Amino acid sequence: ISEYNKATILQKCPNIPEGKVQVIHCGIDQDLFSRKENISEPDNTPIQITSVGSLIEKKGHEYLISACKELKNQGIRFNCVIIGSGQLESKLQQQIINENLEGIVTLTGKRSQDWIQDRLQHTDLFILACVQTPSADQDGIPVSMMEALSMEVPVISTRVSGIPELIKNEQTGLLVDEKDSDAIAQAAIRIMKDSKLRRTIVSNGKELVDKEYNIFHNVLKLKQVFSEIIDE
Repeated sequence: ISEYNKATILQKCPNIPEGKVQVIHCGIDQDLFSRKENISEPDNTPIQITSVGSLIEKKGHEYLISACKELKNQGIRFNCVIIGSGQLESKLQQQIINENLEGIVTLTGKRSQDWIQDRLQHTDLFILACVQTPSADQDGIPVSMMEALSMEVPVISTRVSGIPELIKNEQTGLLVDEKDSDAIAQAAIRIMKDSKLRRTIVSNGKELVDKEYNIFHNVLKLKQVFSEIIDE
């Protein structure tokens, strides 16, 4: 599903011809994840931050929560909603309590696509702080980031796995090193203060998803691969 995965396969299996390994991205339904209202410039209301991903180690939510502590320490007014369920829920909730972020950072549990679409409609910034775990578990290219870009929400993420193929730094979003909460916080402040940068990455991000991450187009590519194998 990514050039990163292709390179890994070819490295591990040097006898496979490169032409035999095709990259077909995952994708989304752009009709479902499309903005229904015009984008408004940030005002004096709290910044709305959203993250979508299972509450598991590779999603890096603990580093987002630490970044929220830094934003609070700098006097930034915001609300952060983390959507998803998983085994780290109690640990992350305790971190929120320990960081005095109750009422500011909220774990919502698992939500429907319609609920997420509505939340993204009113989101100023999407952050997913992905990491590679000690066991080398990591994301591919998270679909939730495609959804955010399609909804014209600026995205911050990390240089992990295939993520830089979707989030091209300063073009379709901002990238920081994994496990760097301070960098996440500074990237968030930068996007909210720099309206030109924000408009650029929103426009470029939407264009990239429309072009390369359309689920209907990519399913047809996958169908073609299957058809060719069947013919052989």
